[in-house]
Amino acid sequence: MNFEQPPAENTSEKKEYVVSAAIRYKGEVFIGQMHPDAAVQIWEKYPEIKNDTPDFEEGFTTSIGRFVSREEAGDIAHKSKQLDHIDDLAEKAYASMQLDSEDIQNENK
Repeated sequence: MNFEQPPAENTSEKKEYVVSAAIRYKGEVFIGQMHPDAAVQIWEKYPEIKNDTPDFEEGFTTSIGRFVSREEAGDIAHKSKQLDHIDDLAEKAYASMQLDSEDIQNENK
């Protein structure tokens, strides 16, 4: 799987949806299928922090190249129908407020 961050595009011309889990650290965005995958990339680049608790900012990347918080990603995933596969209304409501990478569905984009 290729987890490169998509290039920033004109937001008014393209539908925005959640692409991948991401962590921002020292201004850099590391992406992966899940947040631990992105964390591994950070530890590989910055091995000196492996035993520390670094100030990671967890979020997601979007189809237009933005890094967004879990909360904003949940809203985007809800609006772009990436949560429609979740049948339980309580689970869907929680996912739209605090997204986890397992919640999103990226098919048919």
